[in-house]
Amino acid sequence: MRFIQRTQPFFDDLDRFLSRSVTAAAALTPNESIYESPESYIIRIDLPGYVKSEVGLKVTDRLLKLTAEPGEERSFTSKLERQWKLGDKADSSGITAKLENGVLEIAIPKAAPVTPETVEININ
Repeated sequence: MRFIQRTQPFFDDLDRFLSRSVTAAAALTPNESIYESPESYIIRIDLPGYVKSEVGLKVTDRLLKLTAEPGEERSFTSKLERQWKLGDKADSSGITAKLENGVLEIAIPKAAPVTPETVEININ
């Protein structure tokens, strides 16, 4: 199983396709990269024009969800949603994120390896 699987709701894609030209929809899809370090999995996603207060990140049932919505005074950026399914090797309780220079970096710690436990059982 992959440690992170990106998901995108079908209807969001369909709505984006029907409401904008293909070129415009492609322009609204930010660059994203996922890689692994020795201690964590890293997701980097370009969010130019967004500030920290406009970006939300949460995990529910091992689904990491990113939402970014610009303030009303700015019309040059649009609402953005991304989701990633976290695998068993990811520790969702220790996720950290930082937004610097228009790039959001999400660090997902690796889960501690599960070691089999042996328990001696007394027979009476």
